[in-house]
Amino acid sequence: MNTFFIVPEKNHTKKFYPMTEKTENRSNIINSVSTPLRLAALIVLFIEAPMIYLLTKVSTQYVILIIFLMVGILIFTLLGAYKIERAQIALKEAEVIPPTGIAETSRDSYVWDVFLAAPMASLSSDSFKTTTEKIKEIKQALETECDFQKVFFAGSNMGSKVDFHAADVSIEMDINALKESRYFILLYPEKIVSSVLFEAGIALALGKPSFYFSTLNNLPFLMQQANQRFDFVKIHPADNFEQILTIIKNNKKRIFEI
Repeated sequence: MNTFFIVPEKNHTKKFYPMTEKTENRSNIINSVSTPLRLAALIVLFIEAPMIYLLTKVSTQYVILIIFLMVGILIFTLLGAYKIERAQIALKEAEVIPPTGIAETSRDSYVWDVFLAAPMASLSSDSFKTTTEKIKEIKQALETECDFQKVFFAGSNMGSKVDFHAADVSIEMDINALKESRYFILLYPEKIVSSVLFEAGIALALGKPSFYFSTLNNLPFLMQQANQRFDFVKIHPADNFEQILTIIKNNKKRIFEI
């Protein structure tokens, strides 16, 4: 009599089964939902299909209620998809750098009216407080004399150099503020190594209407005649902060017309 033993396999290999038609259909639906409007259409289909079925089952008194619910869901979903789509378009437009030499297309609203750039980190500890106080006077003049309600100045709440953010944090804050500003104003009465020149370059690339208060000799070579090449750049000769303040007070908002 022969005896047989069943020896289990030691190496268990995973077996992959092809997707069923139902699973494949679900995958295709998920992959097709690539825009808010498509998502809205999918939501409407999934919600309103059961409601249409209910219409055939409920009594007449509930038919009107269900129809109102269907219309309400449709309107609410489409409005939500529309708002999301608009927000995505606005975000994409905000990230687009305009072609060189063309001013930024003015938007309906900005977070800031003015991005005010002035040397700070490069100042000595002794001169930091007195210089920032003069810059704050200019900021106040822009608000009161020129009717700029929202002026971004990174040193507004700084009392000394120890109040500076880390460089990686500062650059992100400055670039975001620049993107969301209508105008760029550079205070550069003294030739000094400063990040304001970096900010001026970004503003120029973004096509922001830019106003430089400086002498031509202080400005880097490529900035000295920027106003001749770009019609959204103005250079106002000034070699100290007091002179800048006087120019702004005397001319008010007219000096910032392009």
